[in-house]
Amino acid sequence: MRFKTLYTKHLCQKIFLIFFCITISSCTEQYIFQSNTFEDILVVQARITNELKKQEIKISRSFRLGEKTPTMEAGANVYISEDGNKTYEFEFEEYSGLYVSKEPFQALPDKSYQLHITTKDGKSYSSATQTLTAVSDVQVEPKVETIDGYKGVQIQVTNYDPSAKSKFYRYEYEETYKIVSPAWSPNRLIVDPNSPNKEEPNFLMIPREGETRVCYTTKKSDDLILLSTVGQSEDRINLPIRFIDISNPILNERYSIIVRQYVQSLESYTYYTTQKNFQLQKVFYRRFSPDLIMAIYNQMIILTKK
Repeated sequence: MRFKTLYTKHLCQKIFLIFFCITISSCTEQYIFQSNTFEDILVVQARITNELKKQEIKISRSFRLGEKTPTMEAGANVYISEDGNKTYEFEFEEYSGLYVSKEPFQALPDKSYQLHITTKDGKSYSSATQTLTAVSDVQVEPKVETIDGYKGVQIQVTNYDPSAKSKFYRYEYEETYKIVSPAWSPNRLIVDPNSPNKEEPNFLMIPREGETRVCYTTKKSDDLILLSTVGQSEDRINLPIRFIDISNPILNERYSIIVRQYVQSLESYTYYTTQKNFQLQKVFYRRFSPDLIMAIYNQMIILTKK
């Protein structure tokens, strides 16, 4: 009798909980996002560094939600002025979609720079005057470590700015490694073009042409690696930037990595932080089903509703 009473009590609790959830769900309204308004604006990504090279600028148009890639803005007149007198002109590259400076140059600490753009429809734009941020040297060190039970090589970035003027950092890396095919033959098998029976052809073994056993692969980092030392007692960095498991075949032959450090202004750091947060939101939406996202969204509405 006691067991039957407990069972009935639990059953009533479950029925009440289901009814309560249905009642709450009925209080929420589904929101259908509509992008009826769209502003076609110019989007400029310009990064000028103190590295002596041909500098690059990306100029595109804004695109609607749901579109995958922007449209590059070709045919514009683009140049950078140095201290208001010397200019560096840029030209558009069809294959890359970027504006590249006609001659190599570098940003200097005692100079000011301003970007000027005139589009093909005659509209003119110019940036605020910018100066080079603090220069801070970076050191890259490989260390053998075990992380979460996996032994491998940890690529560590260290840096110290005694002037404490750097504060905002962004990192990119480019790794290159050698690959040697473990199962390789100097010959290859082809169909004999002179076979009398086309349905059951003969095969020929011929030597391979060129180098096919050894190749090299270069990959760039695809993540925004950002760091700020604001609020710390000193401007010192000890950042693990890349971990490679010891069983990873990219370490079998030869491996190299180039790490680039960019000391940014507060405005640049804020821009890239916002962009990274937006990328994380897109990953969230790709990782979860729409029903689950709507369920989480509904719960958030319920919790904040008064």
